[in-house]
Amino acid sequence: MKIGICGHFGGDRVFLDGQNVKKKNLTAEMKKVYGEDQVMTLDTYGGKKALLKCLSGLFRMLRTCDNIIILPAQNSVRIFPFYLVALNRFFKKKLHYSVIGAWLPELTRNKPVLRNTLKKLDAIYPETETMKKALLEQGFTNLKVIPNTKDIEILKEEDLETEYSLPLKICTFSRVTKLKGLDDITEAVTAVNREAGETIYTLDIYGQIEEGYREEFTEMIEKAGDAVNYMGMIDSRKSVETVSRYFLLAFPTRYPGEGVPGTIIDAYCSGVPVLSSRWNSFSDVIDDGITGIGYETGNVEELKEKLRMIKDNTDMVISLKKNCLKKAESFRPEILDELIELA
Repeated sequence: MKIGICGHFGGDRVFLDGQNVKKKNLTAEMKKVYGEDQVMTLDTYGGKKALLKCLSGLFRMLRTCDNIIILPAQNSVRIFPFYLVALNRFFKKKLHYSVIGAWLPELTRNKPVLRNTLKKLDAIYPETETMKKALLEQGFTNLKVIPNTKDIEILKEEDLETEYSLPLKICTFSRVTKLKGLDDITEAVTAVNREAGETIYTLDIYGQIEEGYREEFTEMIEKAGDAVNYMGMIDSRKSVETVSRYFLLAFPTRYPGEGVPGTIIDAYCSGVPVLSSRWNSFSDVIDDGITGIGYETGNVEELKEKLRMIKDNTDMVISLKKNCLKKAESFRPEILDELIELA
């Protein structure tokens, strides 16, 4: 076979997080380009209980496939590269690491053994230039930037919504966790509405709720009142249909290790500008004042100020919509085949 892809595909469960979606999108594109019979997949779902099965599967991939592409999470990246590099002394296959998010430089900074092992891979594909720079500073040379991609239809320009009235509708479209900053955007929307004495903004929250956050999140929604609502989970294939109905997409993340968030690709494909915190790779993904509006991460007062400014400048936000559609072209899945250097 041409390609073996190893990552967390979720078993029989449905996972709608960006990591899982990226793996499935990559697999679908490779099958489309090289054929179903040329792509083998290995699902690492199951944690420690599945470790022996995964190692056995990787051994089979090394025997069978010319190229191995791994998409490990922070736990498995401490195991799989060592195993592959050691066995590849005999198999001489091409080893690729497609990075999810931008947390890798922080992980490798104080782990020289892991760092040296990863340098022996044929290629590492960070999602952003910011992440590539951080890895270059650690002595990596086997790097090529490949952004996150999504195989979803880009809204036609003539279908863009260009007229809005109060209340202005905002949505979030990502995992529902504490680190995604949902407390921040909820507090800001509630405060701006209260100050105005009317509902300027409504906030709809979509996504899979992290179990450890469910009770706190439910309490937050109840306190926020009618302007803030949890809308459940939506199939990622319906993202444009859903997000295009909104005035803004909010991405108030407090996690500095974001790469190219899939939710922002959803927004661009929907022609919807993004109101976002400036995480480490913000400038790689959002052109401030062109495809979105940024604020200091965790600064709820600045977030409120941005919402007040937007309320008084809705035409400015509407003028960004065409820019978003153009930016969406940068995240088409066709770039994967162009950039991944297969044997």
